[in-house]
Amino acid sequence: MHQLPDKPAHHKGKKLGYVRLVISKPGEKKKYRQKYFAGPFGSVKMWDDFNSWRRRELGQVEADRSTLDQAARAPSSAAASTVHDICSTFLAVLTEQRQEGKPGQTLADRAAITQARLSVNLLAPFADMLADSFTAQHLREARSNEITMTGNSRKTINGKMATIVRIFRQAVADGRCAADTYGRLLALEKLGHLDKGVPGPEEVDAAPWADVLATIEAAPPTIACMIRIQAATGLRSANVCGMTWEQIDQGLYDTDGVWIYTPQEHKTKHLGKTLAAVLGPEAIQAILDYENIRPDRGHPFLFNPRATRSYRYYSEHLGSRCWQSFYKASKKTDLNPCFSTKTYCDAVQRVQRRIGIDRWTPHQLRHLHNQRLVESKFGERGAAAVLGHATLAMTRNYSTQDMALAKEAQKLLG
Repeated sequence: MHQLPDKPAHHKGKKLGYVRLVISKPGEKKKYRQKYFAGPFGSVKMWDDFNSWRRRELGQVEADRSTLDQAARAPSSAAASTVHDICSTFLAVLTEQRQEGKPGQTLADRAAITQARLSVNLLAPFADMLADSFTAQHLREARSNEITMTGNSRKTINGKMATIVRIFRQAVADGRCAADTYGRLLALEKLGHLDKGVPGPEEVDAAPWADVLATIEAAPPTIACMIRIQAATGLRSANVCGMTWEQIDQGLYDTDGVWIYTPQEHKTKHLGKTLAAVLGPEAIQAILDYENIRPDRGHPFLFNPRATRSYRYYSEHLGSRCWQSFYKASKKTDLNPCFSTKTYCDAVQRVQRRIGIDRWTPHQLRHLHNQRLVESKFGERGAAAVLGHATLAMTRNYSTQDMALAKEAQKLLG
């Protein structure tokens, strides 16, 4: 029998979990088939289906489904709960609390769900183990596997370990495992600076200004505008991707020469904070230049992936029809209405590869604007005001905003 995988792979096209199985006999040319599992990748349903399949392949007797369903809905004795059971319950509660798939879900909610699912993946090898049999040594083994396979930083790995401990804490509260099981896991120390084999936080450099200009020159108009805005404001990529006209207040332009962009979703919204980004002349001009040529005026978002796709086709047939005609004739309607941070970054790096310059990421534009502000007459306080940093220590690494100082700085540098 071939060794069974400990967890499904992610099929990005189908958005499902799957495993690749060898179906040829020994000595024959290898043939494969793919086994897909029910439910979206990372969901409780997927893990149920995967673990059921794995038990069958290993020749284990699967527990009665009604018993497992009952265990997932109501507290049970500690002895009846496996690691799989408590993980399923934890994810079910978390996705409900974080409003998965609902209109009120925030970026922080999505990030928390993703982080929890990645943490649960580490426990796949222990899925059939009784929760009370799980020890700090097993957690240490899961951490070791994560270090070996991913090369993630100490901060990321410690965060996943903390989530696993939370899973067992919730299981104790629900009566699914004993309190001393949770207590044993607390004894595992966090990775620290003495763990030389695990990388610490990477220092992010500012994007090279000459390379930024070269990328803007070669990029499609949509991507070029996004880069210009981010370089002139230091906004996070997610806030540039989600920009709409409704969130931009132009009322201060006549008196202060700036616009105020207040994104509905931002990194610190869950902490009760607001973000008001000041758009200076450079950013305003970038938006107006793009607005004059964009083929999708009236679209809810300023930056529409379908517009960029149409421009790529237009560029290949330059002179036959205008960009706007290519957009109107486009039949590709299943694209997302706005860029994600990943698709934005991918688009920037496609341009970099095409023109043969070193790789830099859009997030480095935030560091670039931070550097420009710090080195200007506005210094660290100006950078903190513009970028919305709560502390000067955060400004040095890379709340209350001083809006007057932010507006003054952005009139000159943004």
